[in-house]
Parts: sequence; C-alpha cells; structure tokens
Amino acid sequence: MRDVVEERDGRFVLPLEGMRAEDLLDDCWLVVREGEYEARIGVTQELEELAKSVVADRAVVLAAAVSAAGRLEVTFSGGRVLAISPLEDVEAWEVRGPGDVNVVCLPGGGEPAIWDASTPTYRMRPGETPPAEFMQKFGHWFEQQEEESK
Repeated sequence: MRDVVEERDGRFVLPLEGMRAEDLLDDCWLVVREGEYEARIGVTQELEELAKSVVADRAVVLAAAVSAAGRLEVTFSGGRVLAISPLEDVEAWEVRGPGDVNVVCLPGGGEPAIWDASTPTYRMRPGETPPAEFMQKFGHWFEQQEEESK
C-alpha cells in the first residue's frame, strides 16, 4: 500500500519503493514520483549534491526505511544512499507522502513520529465527552497539561 508505513524487523519501511527522483526544490525537498503518487524527502544541505545527482539520473528508490534509532536510509538505483541520522535538538529529517504518509525524526532520535492512512482520526465537538479509546491513548497528556497550567 502506498499510504501506510510498515514495521518490519525493527525498521519502519516507507512506501517509496519504485518512485523516481524528479526534482529538488529550492527549500531542499527531494521530490520522488510514480504515476499519481508523490513524496517529498527533506534533505539537509550536506546531502544536496547527492540529491541533485539522483534527480539528474532520475534514479529509482530501491528501498526506504527508518531504523528504531531514527536513522533514515533511502537507497536509489546506481547504489547511492541518502542517509540522515537524528540530531540532538531538532527534527533532522521529514518524509511527506505518498498520500497520507508523514514521518518525522524526533529530536534525539528513537522511533519516528508516523502518521499514515492507518492512523486513527477522532472527531470531537466542544462540550462532548471524548471517545474512551481517545482518552486511553491521550488522556494522560490532557491531565499533564492541566497540572502544568496550575
């Protein structure tokens, strides 16, 4: 599926396989596409030349995954690997797309934050009691916010 990140063997597999490098935007987003699907990979300035080379060659993504430590590795045809390790104080990288996929490296590393087509969505209106499943997952955060605001 092009809109779900899968966890396999302790790695998070991004649905980019088969997509072709087509553009490097001015703000350092590497654009990869296949048919109607598009994804953008945030590239650091240190990797800009590598990104330009995969675009020039229209290289194809052979594999894309994130380690449990937060290291992004995208392998392209021609043996080139775009690899970005986590940074201590900022989000080192982000992948947007295809579809609903959004994966972000958290400061300091570890498992990335992942949103995709399998992420639950909750609709709540002011004054309504949140669903029990929502409160089980996020209730502690609301309690913490209340405590901090006192």
